[in-house]
Amino acid sequence: MNINSKIIVLICIFVVLSGFASALPQVLKAFVKSAVVPGWGELSNGSKLGYPFIANEVALWSMYFYFSNEATLNEDAAFDYAVRFGGVNPEGNYDDDYFQHLSKFNSYGFEPGGFNEDIQRTAISKYPGDSAAQQTYIEENMYTDIYAWQWSTRQQRSDYTKLRNDYSHNNDYAKTVTGVIVVNHLISAINSVRIAVKKERGITFDVRLNQDMIPIINAQLRF
Repeated sequence: MNINSKIIVLICIFVVLSGFASALPQVLKAFVKSAVVPGWGELSNGSKLGYPFIANEVALWSMYFYFSNEATLNEDAAFDYAVRFGGVNPEGNYDDDYFQHLSKFNSYGFEPGGFNEDIQRTAISKYPGDSAAQQTYIEENMYTDIYAWQWSTRQQRSDYTKLRNDYSHNNDYAKTVTGVIVVNHLISAINSVRIAVKKERGITFDVRLNQDMIPIINAQLRF
């Protein structure tokens, strides 16, 4: 899902939940509002504490989209590099293990430094003296020609590995920010409930100056 699609989905969720929140009691309404948009529940109950949550939300989503976009660019760049310098088939369907193997082995084959050569050595180690079991293991785990790759130099493999590491790091950063976004929603939702309960109980504070310019705090509790 690209960034534009994510934004559209978020807007749709916001609209649906906004309509749902309007039919709830005040406390639950505040909870749902801040669960959807941190700070919304606080502001709807007259609390300026909502502004920091909104600011956090904007900053966090900006960070998420940045890291997510960077991860996509790094992933595409790594794949293009593997096609150009490693001979990877651009039409192939590959999983994450395959891309990790591209970073670890010089080629897919049975020559020294190749993935299949490593599989062969593993088969011999696992099934010493049992050629049939060795062959079965090799056939089950080896790469065929449709997954072929061959790095001409160690530097090419190193450059590819750096691109994949950049992708992995940015992807991890995006996941971390996602977790922080969830926490921001949760804390704001709980905080909005606290404010809404306080408001429903009729606890109000009023600070005024008397004729001698001395501040007087008035507190009212409505039962």
